[in-house]
Amino acid sequence: MITLVDNWVRDNMLKVAKYRRDMNNLPDSPQKTELLNEFNDMLSDPLGLAAKTLKKEIEDIIPDDLIPDLGDAGLKFVRGLGGAVVDAGVGMYDSVAHRMSGKSTEIITSLTIATVTILTVVYLFNAAKSGKV
Repeated sequence: MITLVDNWVRDNMLKVAKYRRDMNNLPDSPQKTELLNEFNDMLSDPLGLAAKTLKKEIEDIIPDDLIPDLGDAGLKFVRGLGGAVVDAGVGMYDSVAHRMSGKSTEIITSLTIATVTILTVVYLFNAAKSGKV
């Protein structure tokens, strides 16, 4: 794995050196100066340049008035999901309480609900983190 990373770094450093050499061989002009400045900016802050480029791409694709609507839709989804989880928990509590009546219902039901809720939250978190939701 380390050899793979070393090779990747070396190959990319050679590419950077080649690009800089090619740009330095260009005739002097405002375009050359602008190109060299952009290249140096990219090397000094590659994530910043990527973020600027991505922001410009998004602005070209998504109109400004759509972004708040997307945020509102996401918030409504999260609020609805929270309500659904609470309703499911209440329904599950009632079901388990009904089936376990007379056998320390409150304790057994509470433990069951807590276990299922924790497992559900862990599953949803991992699924969202991996992009499966």
